[in-house]
Amino acid sequence: MIQFDSGDAAASFSKRMTTERKGVTLESCGINSNILLVTGVDLDWDELTLLVSNSDGVIAFQRDYYLENRSKEPNDPWFKTKQWDMKTIKGPEAWEITTGGVSPLGHQIVVGVIDNGFFVNNADLHANLYVNPGEIPDNGIDDDGNGYIDDVRGVNIGNGTGIHAEASHGTGVLGIIGAKGNNSYAIAGVNWNVKMLPVSNAVNRVSDLIKGYEYIKEFRRKFNKSGGLSGAFVVATNLSAGISKSWPSDQPIWCNMYDTLGKYGIVNVGATANQNVNVDVEGDLPSTCESEFLIVVTNTDQSDEKVISAGYGSKSVDLGAPGDGSTSAQTNSDFGAFGGTSCSTPHVTGAVALLYSAPNTGLEGFYMKYPEEAARSVKKAILNNVDQRNSLQGVTVTGGRLNLFEMIKGYKANNFTPAQESIGLWPNPVQNRLTLASSVHFGQESLLEIFNASGEIVLRKQIRQVNGEYAVDVSGFKPGAYLIRLVGNNVVGNGRFVKL
Repeated sequence: MIQFDSGDAAASFSKRMTTERKGVTLESCGINSNILLVTGVDLDWDELTLLVSNSDGVIAFQRDYYLENRSKEPNDPWFKTKQWDMKTIKGPEAWEITTGGVSPLGHQIVVGVIDNGFFVNNADLHANLYVNPGEIPDNGIDDDGNGYIDDVRGVNIGNGTGIHAEASHGTGVLGIIGAKGNNSYAIAGVNWNVKMLPVSNAVNRVSDLIKGYEYIKEFRRKFNKSGGLSGAFVVATNLSAGISKSWPSDQPIWCNMYDTLGKYGIVNVGATANQNVNVDVEGDLPSTCESEFLIVVTNTDQSDEKVISAGYGSKSVDLGAPGDGSTSAQTNSDFGAFGGTSCSTPHVTGAVALLYSAPNTGLEGFYMKYPEEAARSVKKAILNNVDQRNSLQGVTVTGGRLNLFEMIKGYKANNFTPAQESIGLWPNPVQNRLTLASSVHFGQESLLEIFNASGEIVLRKQIRQVNGEYAVDVSGFKPGAYLIRLVGNNVVGNGRFVKL
């Protein structure tokens, strides 16, 4: 290609070449372009260099090159032929930014998976299973004191040990979230590198489910309390199970669990019903649990349309993701078809983990200090950056289907991280009544939290400020130092006070 300083210079060169050189083709790069594309079988680079050096008005010239497709595809053999789902949600484009694994701060990202069973020795999964550093394998002792014996790679709630029940359903979920990518074997997950914490025999009864959530929660609680020195950086849970025609009033403890997990910074993702029902009307759990830390997913197919036999609800079901016709792991050696909302859900769970690994989003700057706000911002980024689909309009909250690439881009562009503001406290030290004053940026309604010196929450309530002020009765608090946090309108404020 040759760039000229004017159209006249380009035309003059073109006329000379047409006259003097047969077999040479010249093509303008645009209607008003001063750039010519020169091709010729018998024209080599050295000869063209000589021609250009003897021509007037030349600014620059260069070879023509093929561009790289700036999407990153794994070398796993089934990816090109079987994994349409990952292409639909723009996996290759997102993988150009990150393939998962660790946060920019170096914390290993962990996803808790609650299901009936898992084939944990599948070669595409085993390396991506979380290993509990507090447990010594096969010694028959609960080394870390969490109530379970030898839970090295997750736990079986049914027998209280690390020996998992085996089932293809949970194995399929693991494969979608985090089958090892780019290892020249089988498939790739949403995350090529991630650590998955499997919890088997946890979907028989609701009490088993609660035990599973509590087990996962404890890892993140320890992580937060220790500043990342112990526990695990669990960012999400996956539940591809539920109860049809059931409501939060039937299972309040189950629904409350999502707020509890969210307080520690965990986003929870659940499958809606595998029936063509409006769950807002008919009921479904977890679909109708009203928690800001729960994302509910329905099923889309290879045509990028909602599957008819999948639940919906403009209030309760957040978005769609690929399900029917997908491919995942099945046993320790087999791979095959996986579908339903059970398959759709781990695509979104995997998205949560992938976003935490993305560099330069701003998320890494506050998930340690403000885990709860970080979880809220991740959910917002996923829901605000879907691809709109006609079949999901009016039957889901977003009207769209998951897009990994837009999720990451959107988080960077929209800066979902909350702004930091100072809050005033007086009197300080205080004996009975503490007044806090905040800027107008918090809005009138805010979440107030007070923590003691051990990091335990002693007060948590929604407050309504009057003229930016609010009075708190701390007369019943024990003497000592406390941290106070105010959250509202995507703004976070912190302060410290001493109770006399």
